[in-house]
Amino acid sequence: MRVRILILAALVFLGANAVMPAYAASVSIPTMAGAKRVVDSTQIGANKFKPAQCAGLTLTSMIVVTGASGTGTNAAELIIGNGSRNQTLAGGGGTDCIIASGASSSITNALDGGAGNDVLIGGKYANNSFNGGNNTDTCYYRQNDNPASNACETLVYMP
Repeated sequence: MRVRILILAALVFLGANAVMPAYAASVSIPTMAGAKRVVDSTQIGANKFKPAQCAGLTLTSMIVVTGASGTGTNAAELIIGNGSRNQTLAGGGGTDCIIASGASSSITNALDGGAGNDVLIGGKYANNSFNGGNNTDTCYYRQNDNPASNACETLVYMP
């Protein structure tokens, strides 16, 4: 539920920028294939949208992935999947908080932290696979997931 609220808040914000040009001037939203990247930690507050599992991370931007895949940069990012399709969410080189979604067990997500001390959170109803990448990573998995013992340094089950 919290992920849905985060996604809705991000989409409402992105839509509001279209009618508020003075405010939009302070926000950079480059278009990437299947994703929108929002950079402006003072206005957007990626840290305000992060879940409790990512409380220890200081994030600088947010990416809402709308296509089949999305990859972060070397920055510390909040990367959110949209949950309506199978998605590959990759963190890139920074310390990232990656949140998959999924409305049914027919959805499969692949979460890849890349370099950095990442937090990966699988979608509640989806089938999620995890690859923490380099450094020390934490994966939050659920009943539908079967994380490999080497996927992340720390595996946390979420009911």
